[in-house]
Amino acid sequence: MRLIEDAAKIDIPEGAEGLRFRYIPPVDPIYFAKIEIPEASQKDLEAEIGRLQASEDFSDDLANDRCAWWPKHFENTLVSRKAIGKSSYLDARLVREDGRLILYLKYVSF
Repeated sequence: MRLIEDAAKIDIPEGAEGLRFRYIPPVDPIYFAKIEIPEASQKDLEAEIGRLQASEDFSDDLANDRCAWWPKHFENTLVSRKAIGKSSYLDARLVREDGRLILYLKYVSF
């Protein structure tokens, strides 16, 4: 989890559990992560995602074909943000899934 946390500049809370991870190296790396978040961290993580500078310059399905488990549609989304950095794109979504709090992160370097 440290790899995507460092790349995406998102603080993943203590007690979070990595459920799935996909890394596509080396040139213009892409990271996909599915992380279960402790309920006590919900508000802090919602605020952190909400602070990302929003951008709609990338399509929702950017690179999704590279990760079979990445959802085609997200339901029960609590907060989501697509953001562009100096040389990266980040898609962060906090959702309620089967009663659990799940963070989906997609980071694409370009």
